[in-house]
Amino acid sequence: MIRNEISTVIDAPVDKVWAYVTDPDNWSQWSASKVPPEAEFTRPIGVGSVITITTHLMGKRTLSGTITDWEPGHKFAFRSNAMGADIAEVWSVDQVEGNKTKLTKSSQVQIGGFMRLFQWYLSSKTKEIASTQFAKIKQNMEAKNTPVD
Repeated sequence: MIRNEISTVIDAPVDKVWAYVTDPDNWSQWSASKVPPEAEFTRPIGVGSVITITTHLMGKRTLSGTITDWEPGHKFAFRSNAMGADIAEVWSVDQVEGNKTKLTKSSQVQIGGFMRLFQWYLSSKTKEIASTQFAKIKQNMEAKNTPVD
């Protein structure tokens, strides 16, 4: 099983970070893919919402999953079974240091069958993708949060 956790502190309020990361219309702004992902989803987003994402990471892939937990302004969880892997992610936002936000993503990927041969590569690649996503989210949120003189 692959387990990853990443977090970053963003100089922006929790409500703004939450709104940004939970709105699928923003996902292309922080995707690790050079070609923006295409997302289809049911609104309003909440427990039971189905999200289908077509991305161009490691080739063109379509991933469909379900929101399994939804605590507005704090946490959501996503679960999918795709390409021989059971994928579970939990995203959360917490206020820290005044008006800053700690954004965290925990993921678990259970790989089965033939794909187990590539577990070492997939573990490294998922960490790289998450790091790229978080760097873009931080950069975009802090640029939006910059006071205008």
